[in-house]
Amino acid sequence: MSNKNNNNQNSFSINTISIIYIAVCLVFLIVFIFFYKLYVDKNNMLIEKNIESFNQLNETNLNNFYNSLNSITNINDDRIEEIISKSLEANTYLLKDSLKYSYDFGINSVSFWLAFLSFIMIIFTILGIYANNKILESNQRQSEIHIEKIKINSQKILNKMKKQLLDENKKFIKEVHKDFENIREETINEANNIKLEINTIKEDTIKSKEEIENIEVKSKEILSNIEKEGEKTLEDIRKQQQILILFYRAFNEKNNNNYYEAIKLYSEVLKIDDKHISSLCNRANLYAKKYSSFKKEEDYILALNDYNKAYEINNKDLLTIYNRGILYCDKYINTMNEEYYNLSLDDYNKVLEIDNKHYNTLCYRGILYSKKYSYSQDEKYFDLSLNDFNKVLEIDNENINALTNIGILYSYKYINTNEENYYNLSLEYYNKALEIDDDNTNVLLNIGVLYTNRYYSTGFEECYLLALDYFSKVLAFDSKHVYSLYNMGVLYSYKYVNTNEEKYFNLSLEYFNKILKIDNCNMNSLNRILFIYLKKYEKNKDEESLKKYNEYLDKIKKLNDKHFI
Repeated sequence: MSNKNNNNQNSFSINTISIIYIAVCLVFLIVFIFFYKLYVDKNNMLIEKNIESFNQLNETNLNNFYNSLNSITNINDDRIEEIISKSLEANTYLLKDSLKYSYDFGINSVSFWLAFLSFIMIIFTILGIYANNKILESNQRQSEIHIEKIKINSQKILNKMKKQLLDENKKFIKEVHKDFENIREETINEANNIKLEINTIKEDTIKSKEEIENIEVKSKEILSNIEKEGEKTLEDIRKQQQILILFYRAFNEKNNNNYYEAIKLYSEVLKIDDKHISSLCNRANLYAKKYSSFKKEEDYILALNDYNKAYEINNKDLLTIYNRGILYCDKYINTMNEEYYNLSLDDYNKVLEIDNKHYNTLCYRGILYSKKYSYSQDEKYFDLSLNDFNKVLEIDNENINALTNIGILYSYKYINTNEENYYNLSLEYYNKALEIDDDNTNVLLNIGVLYTNRYYSTGFEECYLLALDYFSKVLAFDSKHVYSLYNMGVLYSYKYVNTNEEKYFNLSLEYFNKILKIDNCNMNSLNRILFIYLKKYEKNKDEESLKKYNEYLDKIKKLNDKHFI
């Protein structure tokens, strides 16, 4: 409402000034028109009067002049000129006075206009100052009213908020009070229930006391029977305790890589209980590991005997069947005897008949097919192997074992076909495995083997250096890693064959001898030493190389005869 009043006041002030301005302009216009009309009329009248006087005077002067001429006969020209000049001079003065009056009147009119205009400007200045003061006063009043309104609204909001807070506090207090009452009632009820339970327990205790007295009589009778059977049970418990202690000691020794001590402890368990299936399987696994590392026939037989005993006790135990399949697979890889291939495949299939998603079995069956492919070059086994590895990746797409073995499978394909794309595929899968575990020694070793095969087939120096780097990484983790030592020796033997430099011959021999210090019957190392001495003799035709070749050949024959016996 106040804003509307202020706007009306401002509008009134502006309208008032406009009306005054128009009124002053109209007054000025009327006065100006009046004076201008007066001036024009008076000036016209004066000019007409002066012209009339001028004409009359001229006419009179001319008449006088003509009369003078008629009366005067002897007049010269100068006299005539003088007379005419005087008569014209008088008329001229009269005309000048008329024009001067007109001029003065014009000046007075302009002065009047300027004075009146100045008067108007003064009036408007005063009116402008007055109007501005009125507007400022109006705005100040409006601001004061607006501020007052804001204060009132703020007070209302504060009052409203206070009211809401008070209402909420009251509500909260009511709820807390209500909850407190509920808790108090529940506590009282629980206390009453506890009292009832205590009373019930007291009653039950009295009854139990009577029952206990009855039981004591019966227990004395039972105790005499238990004492007779207890001697036998106590002996069984002692045996189980002894087995448990020995078993866990063996388990710890195995984890600490003390395989001989672990085998000894598992054997002690089996002396107490020859059907302890966990000890049979664990001892068999250690014998199998020894066979995989050193290729000794006695370790294979010991492992197989333990697996067979465990299988006789429980022919549904997947772990026993699976591990025996791995043992047969190692035997097949070492001997290339088809019988062991079939035995291994049979065990893997038994496991998968019970659990078709047992991915470790799928992976090892894939390895078996992969080895079969590398020996036979039959594409059927390549496809079977790849299919098993892909099934494993469907179950676990980050299974390093499956990724690594696909890389190995493609490396076999590369060796068999010498096609570049299989080399690239092999390297691709190895790198996928390294993305998951970049310190995996098995992956690093197989990449080194791939580069070694590449160097052997192409002679590329880059492949030689890469293979050397990967084998060195594995040996940095384990300086006695037999497979890395062996492959390092193979790599140097290829380098020696390609360059005929003696230092590579010595390096190759050094790594094979490191293996023989770990296992003096390692056939792979002995065969490789035989190979490099043969190559040296073929190049140099020296008697020393031939002599060494024959020494190692005799040693290999003796070891083969011993294994055969």
